[in-house]
Amino acid sequence: MKNLKMKTKITLQIAGVIIVCITLLYVAASQSMTSMMKRSELQNMDASLHAQTNIIKQYIESQEALLTVFSKAPEVRDILKNPTDPEKQKDVQAYTKDYYSVLDRWEGLYIGEWDTHIIAHSNPSVVGITTRQGEELKSLQDAISQSNGLYNAGIIVSPASEKLILSMYCPVFDEDGKSILGYVGGGPFADGLQEFLDASHMGNDASMKYSMINVENGTYIFDAEEANVAKEIKDTMLLSVIDKLKGQNEGITGGLEYEDEKMGKSIARYQYIGEHGFAVVAYDSESNIYINVRKNMMTLGTICIFSVLIISMVSWIFISTSTKPLKYVKESIMNLENLN
Repeated sequence: MKNLKMKTKITLQIAGVIIVCITLLYVAASQSMTSMMKRSELQNMDASLHAQTNIIKQYIESQEALLTVFSKAPEVRDILKNPTDPEKQKDVQAYTKDYYSVLDRWEGLYIGEWDTHIIAHSNPSVVGITTRQGEELKSLQDAISQSNGLYNAGIIVSPASEKLILSMYCPVFDEDGKSILGYVGGGPFADGLQEFLDASHMGNDASMKYSMINVENGTYIFDAEEANVAKEIKDTMLLSVIDKLKGQNEGITGGLEYEDEKMGKSIARYQYIGEHGFAVVAYDSESNIYINVRKNMMTLGTICIFSVLIISMVSWIFISTSTKPLKYVKESIMNLENLN
């Protein structure tokens, strides 16, 4: 019985030392791992945003290139130099419709004189309309003149279709390369860009939400809630992002922590496309973002507990084996006492 008590006492002492050491190891490892894994999760969010901003930039550049190519056609310059020529009118209208037919999801494509009088359009019923007058006309002319090749008005709600489009204008110059004869205009529906962005989300955390916002006018371009599209931003977190970015001209990456009424403690990361005034924002609750961190910490804790149990059991076995000869020593001593 005394043997059993001694073995138990020794085992408990060893287990106590092991528990203290494993606990210290767990605390040190968890702090290091938690910091490293949290940083990794934020980097993953930034990488996802970087991919999306690249998609947006490439999409806009490709659409601008399509309009620029259209503006360089000889038919366009000819009609702007001879806007009343019926033959040239017929040729350029056919060219406009043919070019428009190969474009993907464009709202429209047209050629306008410098006073915005439309002389060719993918929708023939629009031909002959003057789209701007007065200050609106002067503002557009100034913007096109100062655009250095192409004026991108950004993603706006089209007055014609009442849908979001990428609105673009490209000046058409005379042979001297300085005198503006008129311009070409048009743009794709923004839902094409949204499909590209949605595809880039596949494989990412399903709970992560994304918004694309116009920093300059404080409106949604795209949002997880479709009802918000093209509407004024009232969300406190997104307004904070706008405050940080407004007036900036360069691409900026950043983040903020905030308290959400529904999700509780939350984290947002954003990337700003300065040349267009757009920002892409990813956000989610801390519990969702760091779910892998918590899982790994639970796994580490479980491993530590099993390690304590295994070491304690092995210690008990070793102690039992090591103290077994003491039983025979005790019996020998008892026999000697009996002889006396």
